[in-house]
Amino acid sequence: MSIFSGIDQGFPEVQEFVSRNFGRELASVEELDGWNSRVFKIVRKNGLCPVLVKAYAADIKNRAEVEFKALSFLRAGGIKEVPEPLFADMDKRICAYEHIEGRKLKSEEISRDDVEAAVSLLGKIAALSGTTKYASLPPAAESCFSIKNYEENIDIRINRLENAAGQSGKLKRFLEKKVSVFRKEVSEYIKKGSTKYGLDYEGEIPFEERFLSPSDVGFHNILRGQDGGLYFIDFEYFGWDDPVKTVSDFILEPAVPLPEKHRKHFVESFKRMVNMDVNFKRRLSLIYPLLGLKWSLIIMNDFLPGFLRKERQSSEQFNVHLENQLEKAEIKLEKTAREYRGFAELVEEVL
Repeated sequence: MSIFSGIDQGFPEVQEFVSRNFGRELASVEELDGWNSRVFKIVRKNGLCPVLVKAYAADIKNRAEVEFKALSFLRAGGIKEVPEPLFADMDKRICAYEHIEGRKLKSEEISRDDVEAAVSLLGKIAALSGTTKYASLPPAAESCFSIKNYEENIDIRINRLENAAGQSGKLKRFLEKKVSVFRKEVSEYIKKGSTKYGLDYEGEIPFEERFLSPSDVGFHNILRGQDGGLYFIDFEYFGWDDPVKTVSDFILEPAVPLPEKHRKHFVESFKRMVNMDVNFKRRLSLIYPLLGLKWSLIIMNDFLPGFLRKERQSSEQFNVHLENQLEKAEIKLEKTAREYRGFAELVEEVL
């Protein structure tokens, strides 16, 4: 059997990259499940550590370059709880990294100590913000530095889904009957809050209040290593970000949700890491429901053209997948609508 039997024959560039960089020590190649990229586990001879190879889909933002440079920067800064970058072919958007042996946690097994460890790691990354010039690293994917930016970002996502919906009855009805209604509710909530607190709706937070973040952050991108420690993976969207977005996304991310019993502890721990002035907590309360809505929209990304999972499934399978995603998006939206005012009370109490 060929060492490349685990790779679809439609990927000669991956085979060439793997052979060039690991040929003499190569035992086998196995394709793993990837969301936005083709991901391969390289098993090497003589007990050498496995390697992860990612073939990134073409995108406006070169995610291969972002992730490889981000991990190079973090490892050079002394952070060992992230994969080590090994080889890269930026023209073909293929990179090789250390394969971290571990597993993703289930929401119900996340402990208070895990929350503390995750915040500590975010703190290590944030601490490097002061060691580099702002222009030397990119803004995080979909970074927003004003309240207006956040609302514009949401409306772009809604418009994309509306265009993709066409005559798709269920998606169209969900966007019209639920997304649109909640979008208006949140817009009014933000308008009233901004006026009440005297916040500058269009004003961007200054550079010194931004920090470096994985951006796509949460327990869905954290592994429990074989040593019991936590490791962050997936830095395709790394860059300068608003700490308000990091707090919100860590709590709101739906794949491996942060248990509600740990939310207060997470915010308290984050407070020790970042200077949170009075405007920080006000912006956090106002932006939180908007980002909850955003996660509902992200769940429906597969309705948009060009997503990888469509290539891997039959038409019937993919339609079932879309039905499931729509159901998840509705559940997420309903949960956000129920809880965001209570979260504002928690923020007021803790911060």
